[in-house]
Amino acid sequence: MKKPIVLVLALVCVLGLVGCNNSQPEYEEPNFTEKQTIMGNNYSDFDGISIQASGMYIYPDKTTIVINWRNDTEYSAIYGEQYSIERLENDQWVNCLIDNNDLTDIDYELRAKELDSKEYILTDTDEVIKPGTYRFLSTCSVNTGEGKSAECSVWAEFILE
Repeated sequence: MKKPIVLVLALVCVLGLVGCNNSQPEYEEPNFTEKQTIMGNNYSDFDGISIQASGMYIYPDKTTIVINWRNDTEYSAIYGEQYSIERLENDQWVNCLIDNNDLTDIDYELRAKELDSKEYILTDTDEVIKPGTYRFLSTCSVNTGEGKSAECSVWAEFILE
């Protein structure tokens, strides 16, 4: 009589331990390569709004660049997904993206005195990941109050090694 009870208790304990084994899958390292990115000059035609390239990442299925947007003004600004990238060749800037007009036109708000980072998926990546000097160009709209806004053009240089 004791043997069946012991066997039942042992079976319950084993099943309980198996049920408690909620092991998590092992952590997998992100599968990307970070390109050595050196920051260069930047420009804005609206005082207090600026951008800076902070890194480029090559994944198996895409290449991205992270752009830091900075707003040191008292106004909010709107920026979006539209951009272009140029490469410096023989002292002239040459557009190295064939077409990025199919990008979704999504707007992001950059509040007054705020810093924001945006990761952009690059198109025509074969033209952008070669070593060289590049610049990321974009626009934004600064809400200057009373229903008025001012368009802003910005660019940031970066060097890939």
